[in-house]
Order: sequence, then C-alpha cells, then structure tokens
Amino acid sequence: MTRDYRIFRRRRDRAQGISFAGSVHPAVLFALFALFLAGAGYLYALNRGAVQGYETRSLEREIAELKKENGKLKLSEAEALSLARIEAEALSREMSATGTIRTIEERGSLAAAR
Repeated sequence: MTRDYRIFRRRRDRAQGISFAGSVHPAVLFALFALFLAGAGYLYALNRGAVQGYETRSLEREIAELKKENGKLKLSEAEALSLARIEAEALSREMSATGTIRTIEERGSLAAAR
C-alpha cells in the first residue's frame, strides 16, 4: 500500500508543479500593464508627431503654389488694367474717341410734368 501512495504522491506533485494559478503577484501584473500603457502612449505620440510633420509640409507646399498663382494673377490684372491694353481693345472693337462730354441736368420729374 505504501507503494501506491508514493505513486499517487508523485502524480500529485507533478500536477501542482505545472499549475500557475495564483503564482503571479498583482504588483507584477500592474507593472506589466503600466509598461504596456506607456508603450502605447509612446507609439501614439510618435505617430501623431509624424502626421503633423507631414501635414505641415503639405500645407507649406500648397502655400508656395498659391503664392505663385497669386503672382501670375497680379501680373494678368496689371496687364488688363494698363492704359495701352484698354486703348488696343477700344481700337479692335472699332470704338471712337469722344470729343467733348455733355451732361444733361434734370429739371424736374417727368411723371409730374405730364
């Protein structure tokens, strides 16, 4: 009978050695969780900084393009408002120059005179 007891005892010891239930201290779990949260926060901050840098570069590129377009528009506006251009357009549309300008003054209301 003792022999059977020893075999049973050995099997029971092996079963207890494999089990990990209750062997991890809560402070270790808390430390692992805090480490995980710190890593996730670091990755978020790193990614956020990279995204903001990319957005900044794309906006600077867009500003440079808009400045070039603004310069072209100012040049075309100056050409359109130049006196030589206006005179050339007037001649191409066969407009004639005016000699004297007459103004008509209003004497009264037309509806009241009738």
